[in-house]
Amino acid sequence: IDWVAVEVTYRAEFMKDDELSPDFEHQRREVRVKARKIMRRVLGATPAGARGGLVLHVGCGGRCNDGIPLEYARAGYVNHGVDAVRSYVEEFLDQGHAQLANALALPYADASFDVVNYTDILEHLFDPLGGLMEAVRVLKPGGLFMLDTPGYASIDRGRPLSYLEYALGRAFPSTLRRRLVTASWDGQTFFHTEFTARELRRLLSLAGLNILSLDNETFHPTELDGPPPRPSLLRRLTPAGSWFALARRQS
Repeated sequence: IDWVAVEVTYRAEFMKDDELSPDFEHQRREVRVKARKIMRRVLGATPAGARGGLVLHVGCGGRCNDGIPLEYARAGYVNHGVDAVRSYVEEFLDQGHAQLANALALPYADASFDVVNYTDILEHLFDPLGGLMEAVRVLKPGGLFMLDTPGYASIDRGRPLSYLEYALGRAFPSTLRRRLVTASWDGQTFFHTEFTARELRRLLSLAGLNILSLDNETFHPTELDGPPPRPSLLRRLTPAGSWFALARRQS
């Protein structure tokens, strides 16, 4: 797999979530939906007598992401988190242990954790495979690895032109948008990479993980108020949102 690297012009050590932004609560509710889906998969793959233990959140994120460690704590897990953003680490201390660290050099011994939670982080790494291999290193044999990352060539259902782009991209792959997406936020320049299902399967396999499930998911806050709607045929045939994978470290 060929990955494109770009120079990050600023360190993102002091980024903070804007809790006064109208998007903050919307994102927090989306994360709560994601957290419930994470926990259903993790508990579904864990015998009742073996639940609990240590979970490492790589890229633990700020306060708007606290729904995920809260779900793990309710299920009996002890939260540990690492992030490259100092304020995120400080906020995660409300949920458990946390420290400033690089995802490519985790400050833990081999086979330390029962679960590694890898949500919204793989796409930000210069070396995705290196990050996965480092996560597997600190995961116990037979431990679970939970991944959430953006899908490549997905459809933005709120933008009708996105359907045409998707159809053209399937027929003529060279017309698809660039794989690397760059953006600027709060004075910081950053990037993320989007993945196809085939690429993720290859990456996870090379890292030493056996895939238990790989689904295309969306996380809409309305799901907090009632059961999610049954996916339409179009929804099942076309990708939208994120890839949601659960894998187990090979013994």
